[in-house]
Amino acid sequence: MEFEGLAFTVNALTSLAVLSIIFGVALVVVEMGNRLDESFQSSSRSSHWMHATWSQLDGCPWRHLPGHAIGSFVAGVAKIIDYWFGQSEKNVVTSGVFLFLVLIAIPLAALLNYLRGGSGFLLSVLLISFVVFVLLLVVGEIRRLSLVATALAALLFGAIFLFVPGYVVISFTDLILGMPVGHAAIGGVLVTPLLYLLCHSVALLANGIFVVQGSDKWHRVLRTLSASIPLAYLVTFGTFLYGHFAATQQPSIHSWQLLISSLMFTGLSFALTIFMFNPGKEGRLSNRTLITGLVVMVLATCAFSLLLVYLGLPKIFSEMAAQKLFNVMIGLSVNGETGLLGPVFWIMHMPFLPLLLLGIIVLLGILSKLLIAADTKFLTGQKIQQYPMAGGGVLFIVAGIAAVAGLMN
Repeated sequence: MEFEGLAFTVNALTSLAVLSIIFGVALVVVEMGNRLDESFQSSSRSSHWMHATWSQLDGCPWRHLPGHAIGSFVAGVAKIIDYWFGQSEKNVVTSGVFLFLVLIAIPLAALLNYLRGGSGFLLSVLLISFVVFVLLLVVGEIRRLSLVATALAALLFGAIFLFVPGYVVISFTDLILGMPVGHAAIGGVLVTPLLYLLCHSVALLANGIFVVQGSDKWHRVLRTLSASIPLAYLVTFGTFLYGHFAATQQPSIHSWQLLISSLMFTGLSFALTIFMFNPGKEGRLSNRTLITGLVVMVLATCAFSLLLVYLGLPKIFSEMAAQKLFNVMIGLSVNGETGLLGPVFWIMHMPFLPLLLLGIIVLLGILSKLLIAADTKFLTGQKIQQYPMAGGGVLFIVAGIAAVAGLMN
């Protein structure tokens, strides 16, 4: 059976496998170079993290390996979300990006656009925000006008942190959706930082609301959802581009309706993964929790996939019977006679990306245990502990070679 798009997919996966090998070799070279340096002391955060990871894997029984691998990965992602979507004063990068984009780049771009004959709406909003800021400084010194100061502060926060980034994101997204798919993908990468700032502002606002109400649980829920939206945005435009290259004869499909649908259901899939598999304070994911989470995730992801097509591509969904939709979902053409890994196939499977990542993490965990067993049987049993970064490099090299061998067959 002819499979349109399969050759491109194999080439893409082979390229990723080669990059894995190159990355592994780089880790080994860095480790060996550091060891040759007599003044080197293994005190870096990455070295300590790798040493701790290898130690935990060494002490983890095989029956608990999937839960340990998935739980550790998801817990690490949750910590990253807490860092990048927590208080901005704790993150110099976030503060710097915000100052540059919202207070420097956007005002200059708005001024340049106005001078070239474009709309002056955004420039007017920025000027009004500056006036409100000056009034807030004046009113803040007058204690009797505290209510006015509170209203001005809320207005300024809404304008600078929510409206301006949101307006620019919507404007640029509307522009790039009308571009060819390659240009749209590049534009999506450029817009993602602004969308991150917008979602970060929403998370900060939620932090203030839920902390006052004493509901940390719902604050974490909204923070995770906010973190999933920029990632889903980037994945969506990447999927548009990949689907176009995989099946060049198929028409490109990217629209506001499809983008919003993808942000909803791909984002929900990422967020649900964090909710279901985060071990929290327990530190380990039990097999019972793992199995329950996988069942829920598979059912939810299938529902998200169908809802994404139903809401994002209603015309295509209405024209397909259940059998035709199933054919497209498993990589066949509508009539089931030929294989087709086209744009609709990849768009349908965007919500499955978290499950794919979890599967890769489990496979890496299994390879790690096999490397530890080989170290114990053929070497001293302590080489990986002594050279944790090189051990990670060997892991990526072995994984890359195995992937290349599998794809070539």
